[in-house]
Amino acid sequence: MTTSSQNADLRAAWFGQVSPAWKLGRAKNAFRVVSKKVGTRSSEYALLSLTLKGIIPRDLDSGKGKFPESFDTYQEVKKGDIVFCLFDIDETPRTVGLSDLDGMVTGAYTVVRCTELVDPRFVTYFYLSIDERKGLRPFYTGLRKVVRTETFLNAAFPLPDLATQRQIADFLDRETARIDLLIEKKQRFLHVLSEKVSATIEMLVIGKTGPGSAPHAEVQADKRLKRDEWTLTPVKRVATIRGGYAFSSDDFTDTGVQLIRIGNLYENSLQLDRQAVFLPERYLSDYSEFEILEGDILMSLTGTLGKRDYGFSVLVGPEKPLLLNQRVARIRSNHLVANTFLLLALRTNFYLDQLYALPSGTKQANLSNDDVLNVKIPLPPLAEQKSIVQKVHKFVSPLEALSQKTNASINRLKEYRSALITAAVTGQIDVQTRGGSGIMDRRLDEIQEEMEA
Repeated sequence: MTTSSQNADLRAAWFGQVSPAWKLGRAKNAFRVVSKKVGTRSSEYALLSLTLKGIIPRDLDSGKGKFPESFDTYQEVKKGDIVFCLFDIDETPRTVGLSDLDGMVTGAYTVVRCTELVDPRFVTYFYLSIDERKGLRPFYTGLRKVVRTETFLNAAFPLPDLATQRQIADFLDRETARIDLLIEKKQRFLHVLSEKVSATIEMLVIGKTGPGSAPHAEVQADKRLKRDEWTLTPVKRVATIRGGYAFSSDDFTDTGVQLIRIGNLYENSLQLDRQAVFLPERYLSDYSEFEILEGDILMSLTGTLGKRDYGFSVLVGPEKPLLLNQRVARIRSNHLVANTFLLLALRTNFYLDQLYALPSGTKQANLSNDDVLNVKIPLPPLAEQKSIVQKVHKFVSPLEALSQKTNASINRLKEYRSALITAAVTGQIDVQTRGGSGIMDRRLDEIQEEMEA
């Protein structure tokens, strides 16, 4: 086979076209696997984690998260090594990271060290572009979506000359840092908005100011405290709860009845397109007690210590039947409470402070149905509940609209960042020309104008 036809075969293998001026090889030309167990010397190594922010140190003394009884099976990582997670890839937020630190990571990861043919930053950016679209799917095996090491090393890999790789890496270091700074500023703004929303709801629903920014001036002037006709009542007096069923992943289909999992309760909204899985239509009748109906409040029964991430959402007009998965609860209000008021009450720090003190565990905090139902909430008369909901809507809706616009802007910047990385590591753009022409500044300005945020 000629070099040309070999390159065509490699290019067609999985990641699409790259610059015709570039050579193509195998991943094993770019790096080799290194696996050195730390053994009984684990106390001499810093514990590292693979995260969305890359490889970062993990605090052993914090008490947060699960740790093994022994770190003897962990493996050494040197500065400049690249760490891959080649299992459960679709469910793993980030599967590649370049380490700027010496330390150790779990033996389940694959640690590689680059050859003299490549810049480790270029390799990392290339696999980041793949990770963004979970592009290793052609190589998955088994239920855990594992990519075998041998398969991974023999997969095609672009091999421009080393100088070009460094130009690309320098360009992406600079430009992604600019984009990341913009995203970080917007995320800080989102946090301020979130605190303001929480404080406003706390004032209206509970009668006290929550942590963070002061609520809207009109709300603050209201100074509502619990009145004589308000009562503190456990949730079980005004609602019932049903936990989901442990459906088997073997039964998942591409269409049918959608299954609502924890991942669908994201940022206190029900996101059906996120991690969507389905069950056969017959499951709707076989498991009817787990069906979700309009007006039901959905809640995650599993959170993370240190975060208030028991996602809540009220279902409005479902267009298709939905079923509850395990660790998701359906809360159904009775005649004593408006479901919209109950949802607000469940989101307050007044409720969450009580709830959060109940579960025990390490990394995950798991709630029972009784935990949710036994915590008390303030209960004004029904007419006043509805009035409070209207006031919350009046003051919070503009803030939530601004949050949605800011989130959309962040997502647009992330999409642009991902597209830029992909274009650079496949040679679709000339980074030397692009970096000095002002194109990047104009494109970022355009995104800001498009999103009006």
